[in-house]
Amino acid sequence: MITLLRVELCKALRSKWFALALGAGSAIALAAALWICGDYLVGRDGIAAMDYYFNPSVRSSFRFWMSVEYDYPLPPLFYQLAPLLAVAPFAWSMRTEMLSGYVGHMFTRVPRFRYVLAKGVATFVSGGLVAAVPQVLNFAVVSAFVPAITPDIRDEMYLGISAESLWSYQFYNEPFLYVALFCLLGFVLCGLWALLVMSLSHVVENRIVLLTLPYLALVVVQFVNENIFTAVFGGVHAFQFGLLGNLRAVSRPYGQDGWVILALALCLLVSSLVLMRACAKRDLL
Repeated sequence: MITLLRVELCKALRSKWFALALGAGSAIALAAALWICGDYLVGRDGIAAMDYYFNPSVRSSFRFWMSVEYDYPLPPLFYQLAPLLAVAPFAWSMRTEMLSGYVGHMFTRVPRFRYVLAKGVATFVSGGLVAAVPQVLNFAVVSAFVPAITPDIRDEMYLGISAESLWSYQFYNEPFLYVALFCLLGFVLCGLWALLVMSLSHVVENRIVLLTLPYLALVVVQFVNENIFTAVFGGVHAFQFGLLGNLRAVSRPYGQDGWVILALALCLLVSSLVLMRACAKRDLL
């Protein structure tokens, strides 16, 4: 199993598609950081433009980190594309190896589910890294120009993180842990999403459809979440259940629920494992 896992991880993390997906996400994150830092240095960011005195924590690196920042267009673009970038490195590999006959060849030499599981772990890791690394890069660049001042709860209306927000205690008391938690959340959700797409390989034969159709389903779910669900339940009774809306710290028009996110992650994981088991039992010889 260790050998299989090592082989699949090398195939995933050394591929040009992983480099392209990670490069695209990192380019957006870096551009967002430089744009924000440029405006900060010349005093043109949204907060400074109000011409009022604010506590220094309102203009800290934690406020301008892409997961919290909501005044600039590039951070939302990254989180909108993150699930699509996550599937690019390796989620298509199972279908490609099915078409080439490589899977049938491997099934005669190693236990089937071990092979599928090793490929699933590699897909999860590659998809998670594509989501997490750009966020870390963005925070590192922002922190190089903007002081890392611990946010003050009294500036809640300017920071966008309310007491009811997910991990708000960490944001106002242990902000570095807050950044780490949301990077980890992005890693897990995008990794599980890539794993689910990979597990659909034995159902969807066309590789382009395999990568794009599930993403379109995510967009539809998010539309329902932000429009129909809000209209029916409204206000404080509504919550964020779409994957796209749960990837970042600032979730609008309403907040996140840790139990809902856990249920979403478990649903992705269980669905993936069921489909992977079905794939392992499929006759490919």
